Amino acid sequence: MADLYRQAYSTTILPVVGGQRTEGEEGDIIIKPPLTKIRPGRKKKNRIESQADPDAVTLYRCSRCRGIGYNRKTCRNPLA
Repeated sequence: MADLYRQAYSTTILPVVGGQRTEGEEGDIIIKPPLTKIRPGRKKKNRIESQADPDAVTLYRCSRCRGIGYNRKTCRNPLA
């Protein structure tokens, strides 16, 4: 492995005179990144839920009496 590394980098690399950049030769295809627009509004979620996912039912539970369907604020049971 080390022999291949030494062989690959055995030649010297000369700097470009004057710092000029080459844009590509005639016939080369230059691929630019796609144009994107920043859309207004809130961004979508990273994951789009599929239709196969079951709808999750949120059960509210009271923290005072552990009843289902309401919370502590709307609990009608008397304070203990």
